Amino acid sequence: MLLFLLACMQIANLVSRKIPHTIFNDTIRICIFCKDPQRAYKDLVAHHRFPEDIRSKIGRVIGLDKLKKKYKSYESKRQLLAEYDVFMVDKRIIKIVADFLGKTFYGTKSRRPLPIDLTCGSKIDPKTNTAISPIGTSEMVGYEIRMALNSTYLSMSASTNTSIKVGRLSMTPQQLKENIESVTKSVITRFVARQWRNIRRLEIKGPTTKALPIWVFDEMWMDEAQVLEEEPKFAIGHTPEEKAYRKRRWDEWAKEIMEEEEFDNYMNNLMKRRNAPSKKRRSKASKEAGSISREKRRKLKQDALEDVPKSVVPQ
Repeated sequence: MLLFLLACMQIANLVSRKIPHTIFNDTIRICIFCKDPQRAYKDLVAHHRFPEDIRSKIGRVIGLDKLKKKYKSYESKRQLLAEYDVFMVDKRIIKIVADFLGKTFYGTKSRRPLPIDLTCGSKIDPKTNTAISPIGTSEMVGYEIRMALNSTYLSMSASTNTSIKVGRLSMTPQQLKENIESVTKSVITRFVARQWRNIRRLEIKGPTTKALPIWVFDEMWMDEAQVLEEEPKFAIGHTPEEKAYRKRRWDEWAKEIMEEEEFDNYMNNLMKRRNAPSKKRRSKASKEAGSISREKRRKLKQDALEDVPKSVVPQ
């Protein structure tokens, strides 16, 4: 699998982008997680109007109740993960499935279940803008799965870098080129503020290779006004004026609730603490005024004896 690395200033959340050439091979096996009842969705896939080429790839349809009962242990989840190449999940239960499967499926980006709409083709209620039937039509659900296989998914986090799958090693250079151009144009135009001016570099990477730069932005700023020095900005409530104001307000409040003698003692202690040397200065002063080491005293004594004439030194 080839990865396309994108380094930019801003990135978006999880999205899917259609690509000209699918990143999945023809022999993949698909497992679908659906709502209950499980039988209704199995019958949907087995319907004669469901696309045959998509049906041949679907190996299993698992309902939410069966998933929770049969795959509780970590070992059973790992076994399920190894049995299929691609996992898909109904958008309505994606949060529940993610919490149940945990890091076994969602620990890495490569095997996360792809979200699909299993109500696709159902009539929409104009009042609530939701599907009237919980199950879509065979033709539209098959089309939804086909679109998921012909797309690449961007699992973007709060970072300046993101990786996007764009192809397989078995693809031709022309196919890879078309996928990269399609993803680049779609992502940058739709999700990157200021578009190419916010892109720093583009890299392509294989499963066992290092990232190879294919485009690098050689001019980070387009005009001089963007690099001029600015005054330092303080956090809200942390400017020197605001700190001084809070101290004055605290002293006024203390004066209101304390007795006169108690307030005088409070202010005297406060001024002593404010005028006292800092811990760093006290530590340095104590070291300078500390005792002299034994080696240093011996050396000073020896130097003093050498300066005294021998006639004065008692024999």
